[in-house]
Amino acid sequence: MWKSTLVWQAYYDAYKKPPRWGEFSHDKNGIIEFYAELLGRSMDSSILGFMKLLAKKNQPKGHEPCPCNSGKLLRNCHRDLIYAIRKRVAWQYVEKDLQ
Repeated sequence: MWKSTLVWQAYYDAYKKPPRWGEFSHDKNGIIEFYAELLGRSMDSSILGFMKLLAKKNQPKGHEPCPCNSGKLLRNCHRDLIYAIRKRVAWQYVEKDLQ
């Protein structure tokens, strides 16, 4: 239950209002569902890769491979999205969600 509360709290902290969705699953799938929605992506294996980038203490570098599996560097693919989400969701929340 605390994980779904953490996801709810991360959204509230980012947007200063309660989330507009219904409930996510009450396990690790709910956390992944949250980040899939936040990233605007379908539920696939790349979500964990995005989460690992979001959980870094320091800003991800543009020369890192993009976790979307495109084969492109982050700077040529989803860098702006990652940077925008990092402004709304603290890396510490993502780190805890990965645990």
